[in-house]
Amino acid sequence: MIRSLRKRHQWTWIALLLALPVLLILAVNARRQVPTSKQPLPGDEITATGFQEVMLVPNAFGSEPIDMRLLVHPDGSRLLELTPRLAPTYPDALVYLGEPTWPTGNVLLGSLSGRSVRRFMLPDRAASTLHIYSLAHSRHVAQSTLPAAVHQEATP
Repeated sequence: MIRSLRKRHQWTWIALLLALPVLLILAVNARRQVPTSKQPLPGDEITATGFQEVMLVPNAFGSEPIDMRLLVHPDGSRLLELTPRLAPTYPDALVYLGEPTWPTGNVLLGSLSGRSVRRFMLPDRAASTLHIYSLAHSRHVAQSTLPAAVHQEATP
């Protein structure tokens, strides 16, 4: 009785030894590809052509080392450029424009990613504060008050 069970157990292990690597290779090859977006993220496609620099605010967010630059076009459109000097501590950081009190009346401008320069067109509204919010941590990370020059009209 015991000998037959041992023999069956041995053949089971041999079968698993041969079958499991083959099944693993088949499973890895059969899995779906990771989806990627063909669309650029908001802030990637905006260029600063024709804009004039109005103001540069180094370390605008205090706790987060991000430089803020305001650019104005002769037609009156305003562009905000954020340049992280270090990789952000929150990789999923979102940039909002709104009122000083969080989260009332905020407009999503886009996301910050890595150390790349991000440009955002500022909407025509009298909001005065930029907020950085971490979606994964559900936490308000930092805020910065926009300079008064943001609300002034462009001079040709």
